[in-house]
Amino acid sequence: FTYLHFLKIDLTIQGSHNRILGDRRELTCSMSSCPEKVKFVWTSLEDRPIFAAIDSHDRESVLVFDNVMKNHENTIVCKATCEKETKQATTKIKVYSFPRNPVISGYDSLKLGEENVLGCEVSSIHPSEFLKVQWLYEDKVLQTDEGEPERNAFSVNYIFTPSSEDDGKAITCRASLDVYGIPPDEMTKETSAHMTVLCKLYVHILTSTIFKLNPKWMWEFLTLTCEAEGKPKPAITWTALIPGGQSVEMGKHHDLLVHNVSLSDAGTYQCDVRNDFGSQRASVSVVVQAPPMDTLVVASPQSILKEGDSVSFSCKSSGVPVTHVVLSRRVNGVKTELMSSEGAETSVALLSVKLADSGMFVCEAFNEYGRQETTLNLTVEVKFSLFFSSSHSSFARSGATTGW
Repeated sequence: FTYLHFLKIDLTIQGSHNRILGDRRELTCSMSSCPEKVKFVWTSLEDRPIFAAIDSHDRESVLVFDNVMKNHENTIVCKATCEKETKQATTKIKVYSFPRNPVISGYDSLKLGEENVLGCEVSSIHPSEFLKVQWLYEDKVLQTDEGEPERNAFSVNYIFTPSSEDDGKAITCRASLDVYGIPPDEMTKETSAHMTVLCKLYVHILTSTIFKLNPKWMWEFLTLTCEAEGKPKPAITWTALIPGGQSVEMGKHHDLLVHNVSLSDAGTYQCDVRNDFGSQRASVSVVVQAPPMDTLVVASPQSILKEGDSVSFSCKSSGVPVTHVVLSRRVNGVKTELMSSEGAETSVALLSVKLADSGMFVCEAFNEYGRQETTLNLTVEVKFSLFFSSSHSSFARSGATTGW
């Protein structure tokens, strides 16, 4: 508030003597006790133009500031002449600007446990040397900065190292312009913002790496769970590594559901998580365990032969852990082992088969989870000839018989 100095009580200057930049304001000089028209003269005590329009009437004169600017700061004298007597009154005009609340930056992406820079900017201020800027957190003053002369805008930074408890709490920048005469409700402006603390990523796969498959149960499924923490909430991508080093995207949720699990689903699965803080990866190797499956015995080239042909028998099975396979021949309910192997396959060859080689061949597979067998019948056909003779004639007949 600017002050008024009166030489005589009957000459007054009225109006707000603090001017706000950009406003339209008026200053009125009046002499009500004069019986005739008063002559008014406006002058400056600071050897500078007044930069205002003058509107004079019989007993008052109005100084009009259409658009208040900094150069309107002045010491103004109003001289009023009534008849032959001159009186004068003086007032000092102060201009101030404080139109906006502070602007806070950096509060929405604070990194946990690291030094972060919070910024506060106060713009369009005058006179800037009377500005005071404070950082507050939970009503506690963290830092105070004083303004500097001839600064239209003033920025201050505060170095803040947040903890997880600071997430969501408010930080405040308060600016005060301590100029005499400013209305109390305009002297202080503040802005508060709720902080967002970014948490480093954590990822962990909560799943057993061994899946026991029961072939008697249909539609079995495997669930892999990826536990991911961080802020902002991380995005999740599941991938499966396939032979050759390539990866196949499997899903984008915490849980990866593998339907109809088979031995081919064993392998390495990766959970990749990402947010603004960075990225992390966790891997898990899945082992699918099962009793012997798909056990098969095959005769090559075929299972129906002629006597003297050769044949090869192959006994195969799948299972995890590795199976033990046995190839046998069963005659009258009695099995005779022909070949066995610790692995998924064994084979045996029969050269120049005879009728007696006909019968059932058995492929059996074993591991710690169970047993499975399959059979194959081998048929050997034998050529035969019949000869008839008499005193009158003779003839021969050829044919074949089959061994069982």
